[in-house]
Amino acid sequence: MKILTFTSKHFLKLCFAFWVFGISQSIAVAIRDNSLDNFLSWRLTQYYVNYFDFGFVKRGLLGTLLYPIFHTIGGNKPLAVAMIILLDFAIVFGGLALIKIAFDRESRFGTTLKDVIKCLIVFSPVGIMQLSYDAGRFDHVNMILVMASLVLMLKGHNVLAGVLLGLGVLVHEAVFVFGLPVLLAIGVATNKHKPIFNIAGALLKPAVIPSVCAISVAILGNSDVSFAAALPPGFDRGSMVWQRGLLEPATNLSLIQYAVLAFYALTPCVFLTHFYRSNALRLDLVFFATLSTFALFALGTDYARWCQLILFSNLIVVVFHSMSGKSDLKTTSRMLNFLFILYALPLGPIGVDSVLPYVDVFSRRVLGF
Repeated sequence: MKILTFTSKHFLKLCFAFWVFGISQSIAVAIRDNSLDNFLSWRLTQYYVNYFDFGFVKRGLLGTLLYPIFHTIGGNKPLAVAMIILLDFAIVFGGLALIKIAFDRESRFGTTLKDVIKCLIVFSPVGIMQLSYDAGRFDHVNMILVMASLVLMLKGHNVLAGVLLGLGVLVHEAVFVFGLPVLLAIGVATNKHKPIFNIAGALLKPAVIPSVCAISVAILGNSDVSFAAALPPGFDRGSMVWQRGLLEPATNLSLIQYAVLAFYALTPCVFLTHFYRSNALRLDLVFFATLSTFALFALGTDYARWCQLILFSNLIVVVFHSMSGKSDLKTTSRMLNFLFILYALPLGPIGVDSVLPYVDVFSRRVLGF
């Protein structure tokens, strides 16, 4: 398809255009209301929670590292919002630039495979639009850490990979669910023909540090500190995250909303299965390790993020197999092509209360229902 070639050729330019599109509705609402009260309101708290003011709390690492910046900014909300967006933009596009460089240089990735991945990142509601709609999420940092950990493991630096994953747990503990299982399965796969002690070592080296961090966060990370007393006024809206329980499935969505979420959650698994078949691979432990990401749907209500992390964990598996041997995709299946078109339709990002908020706005304001 010509659209795949065009997207691949203009990848970063298109990413920027759809990044702007993904954040546009939030900016429009802030301009309409002449207020930043609802713009990044939950995420502002994250960057002010740190180990200096609150002790060892979960998700406190980035706030600690950025403490000099946000301590200086104080309660200046416009400046804080601008800083968060700029930081997130740098993280996201730094990662995308690295993907482009790797794809352009690495011959083991088939042309069709590279073009399909780039197309999904640009157009799919769980691609770049979701990243900008969710600007400031800690998941974006952890995606970079997981990708770096994969590279380190493929080069035999399992301990360093474990250090990065441990940092990821301290950034946001969800990495323990969507990133670590896949990387551990990759550790087993790369050592499957070696003695059992080598396999055990391949598991322990990257697992020990993140496991210790996860246990520490589970025991000590939920703080009873009064955030309102230490945070600038209006910056504590997301503080309830530190007192939440583990299980919090949403039960207030309609059947259509559940169906849309199920489509974006399950379709990457179909794509990954097709990738395995295209390259004559047997379904292995690495494939099944991606299913651990589905546990996030029981642990939190941010379903849009979980749909994106499912796609991300599956892409990590694709990258692993591609780096282990040349791979590509077959595009002869009409059903798979149709499914790909649906998944890549640029309908805007996925939300939480409104699953496809841009579609909802269009249907209400333009179509009148």
